[in-house]
Amino acid sequence: METKPKHRYGNFTSSNIWKLMTTGKDKSQFGKPALTYIQETRWERRLGRPINVTKDSNATLWGKLLEPMVNDLLPIEYRLVSKTRFQHPEIENWSGMPDLITPNLVGDIKCPEPKAFMALLEIFDFKAKYLTDLYKNSVEAFKNESPDYYWQLVSNGVLVNRDKAEL
Repeated sequence: METKPKHRYGNFTSSNIWKLMTTGKDKSQFGKPALTYIQETRWERRLGRPINVTKDSNATLWGKLLEPMVNDLLPIEYRLVSKTRFQHPEIENWSGMPDLITPNLVGDIKCPEPKAFMALLEIFDFKAKYLTDLYKNSVEAFKNESPDYYWQLVSNGVLVNRDKAEL
């Protein structure tokens, strides 16, 4: 379902959903990032505005500039939807803004700094003996090493009803 919430503040968003996936030491309770995120989201709802005033970083601005260019390089079935906020159909305060959707998948365009890019590249090391090993090991490594990107893709997939994702 599209565009119910007009703002990201006061909502659990795909870009920060990874925080809700953290657990405490005993693994049965939320971790500190989750508890902080829940509290900040409550505060934003009470204030009716964001609690943090942030400016876009150079990396974010660069990414926004490149999104349409990357989209133009992709096959025709890819649709750039990065200005559309999608709302979960049942959970009122869960929303996200994926960059791309196709009939079969959700996608996100990232422009990480060189160090982060190289770390991502190492996760998807194509020296695995079998493709199944590559897939299994890479997805698990991606989830562990880049939980923010991993859970953002999962969240956006849920929001747009897609079970495949591309980064």
